[in-house]
Amino acid sequence: MDLLKYLLIFLILIFPIAEVGKFQVGSVSITLNDIFVFIIAFVWFLKNKNFKKIKGDLKKPVFLFIFIGILSLIVNILNLNFSAFFVSLLYLIRWVLYSTIYFVLVSQDKKFIKKFSDFLLIPITLILLFGYIQFIFYQNLRNLFYLGWDEHLYRLFSSFLDPNFAGAFLVISLIFLIYKTMESIKDKNNLKIYFISTLSFLNFLAIYLTYSRSALIMLLVSLITFLIITKRKKLLFALLIPLVVFIFLSPKSFQTEGTNLLRIASSEARIQSAAVALDIIQKHPVFVGLFLFEYFANLFHQSQSFPLVLLPSKTLLQ
Repeated sequence: MDLLKYLLIFLILIFPIAEVGKFQVGSVSITLNDIFVFIIAFVWFLKNKNFKKIKGDLKKPVFLFIFIGILSLIVNILNLNFSAFFVSLLYLIRWVLYSTIYFVLVSQDKKFIKKFSDFLLIPITLILLFGYIQFIFYQNLRNLFYLGWDEHLYRLFSSFLDPNFAGAFLVISLIFLIYKTMESIKDKNNLKIYFISTLSFLNFLAIYLTYSRSALIMLLVSLITFLIITKRKKLLFALLIPLVVFIFLSPKSFQTEGTNLLRIASSEARIQSAAVALDIIQKHPVFVGLFLFEYFANLFHQSQSFPLVLLPSKTLLQ
């Protein structure tokens, strides 16, 4: 097994560390995952200097996004101060590095991909374990409030320290687990069926305990898309109706603003953010990505410390 395969396996084993493994380098926040993604991308680039030979169905859209991002920075370089330019560049570099993982994976042989998909059960299990332990024994981030984190009272956030990011990961994990369950049924592997089915149920319950509306919407959309793609349309109503009923009618463990799915405060904030986004799109319809990136990086930095932050002093909407 070559170096890239070992690095990929090691990456998914340390992935559950997530935001807990974050540290500061000057004004920039870096995670252990960022470091190993950089190493994997660096090794892969050394082996694949000829971009024309790169495989992958997403090659064109990925390269197009990178080109637009670079062009956007060049076009607007005179309109940005140094910190604004630097934070935009860092986010673009980070996106390029993480997108490289896709190309690394599609370049591997099918036998390794099969083993790798089984290895993915390890980080999923660990993040669920961390999540339930956190939900029971560490029910809010109030002690980290001084660092800019929201308290997320009585919500599952696992090692991501944020229920929305945790919820997004768990939704992706659940779709993957459903696929693995179908695969196990096809192979008639009863032990694997019981294990993955149990893991799927715990995963679904964990999504609910995040009380993240974006995660629940993502779950509904993902399930519908997955069932259509796999040609199981008959299961749509059989799964979705009980799911919707469970989400909105099941009793809440704690009636707080955070666990109330109909909470108003964050809804108003989302609407205001959407209004700002529409205003930026109207003013900058071609290179909107750069301005949105800078604005939300600025906004996010004001609410909590997060990866790659250098606060722009310029107001975008002037």
